[in-house]
Amino acid sequence: MGSCVSRPNSSSQPQAGGDPPRAKVYSWDKRRTEGDIDASKYCVSDLTDGVLIKQAGDVNGESFTISKCVRSTILIMDYCASVTIDDCSECKILIGPTKGSIYVRDSSNLQCAFICKQFRARDCKDIHSLTCCTSNPTLESSKYMTFACLMLSYDGLQEQLTAAGINPFDNMWYEVYDFCPSGNPAEQWSLEQMTTEEETKMMLRAMKEVEPFHLTTNYKSSLIPYILGYQPEPPLERCLVVFCDAMSHSVIRFMHQFLQHAAQQDIYEVAVIKSKSATLSMDDCKRLFEGMTKTELSSASKGQVIGMEVHGRDCTEWCIANLEQLQEAEPQDAKTKTNYLVVSDSDEAPTVDRFFNFTHMMMSS
Repeated sequence: MGSCVSRPNSSSQPQAGGDPPRAKVYSWDKRRTEGDIDASKYCVSDLTDGVLIKQAGDVNGESFTISKCVRSTILIMDYCASVTIDDCSECKILIGPTKGSIYVRDSSNLQCAFICKQFRARDCKDIHSLTCCTSNPTLESSKYMTFACLMLSYDGLQEQLTAAGINPFDNMWYEVYDFCPSGNPAEQWSLEQMTTEEETKMMLRAMKEVEPFHLTTNYKSSLIPYILGYQPEPPLERCLVVFCDAMSHSVIRFMHQFLQHAAQQDIYEVAVIKSKSATLSMDDCKRLFEGMTKTELSSASKGQVIGMEVHGRDCTEWCIANLEQLQEAEPQDAKTKTNYLVVSDSDEAPTVDRFFNFTHMMMSS
């Protein structure tokens, strides 16, 4: 029969005339203790008729808690790990890029602007949320919730989006999931069309304290693109616009210029319905983009791409014309011109659905 014999580890035994052995240090031993964090810096409670502003560096990626606040304006213009909002009413709340979830509980009559990877609400009512969320906003036992696409820019926001790992082109504000649907969905939640700049300014009214941060909700300067989120009726022409090497600063600037042009059009003429980022292989491109040249396929399979569904009368022609105009306006000293694909959609070749079904599958895997 075999036997199991335990031998003492020679490295743990003190050597003759040597120093005593060092205890092994694990990663969890290196974590900060509670005493290293001043918890009062990362919470606000029982604020009534007040204003709280946290700017870049004040939160610096920590978790933040807001509780029992009434008729107050709270602006967290920094990136966070997660945010919990409990038992608040009649408040205006802005939360900067949040790496995890924003969780709202037992709250009512709030006007909010959120940037996060996950939004959750439970036992809430009458909450109007301008949202940039990279997953489905989820509701539980809540009613009279309204969602709209957030448009926002302020000093330091781009760096905070990067720190939180949030791509604003992955905004799924419109794909709300309700865990407790009722017989009347209109009582649970609804989507709103484009909120005017004036309405948003009123919602984020925080007096003169925000002026130094150059906070703006104008679509022309917003770092978060306006995405309509649904197809207007009646159904019109659709096409897919794919931007290659989409994480370079020049391409991001190019995409924002394209979106600004689109936002100035009537939604029945041109509307960007949704957008999504993806990293594609050559085989993925061949399956998704039928009829593309080898050069076009090669461009799409290098680095990350952003795909946008565009809807409207003659939208394919409009996209091609506007993109060519923007490309001609690029600086002459640019090393490479922005690469993009415009693919028309049809029942026989449903390119739009193929692309977004593929990105959804990638998220689920």
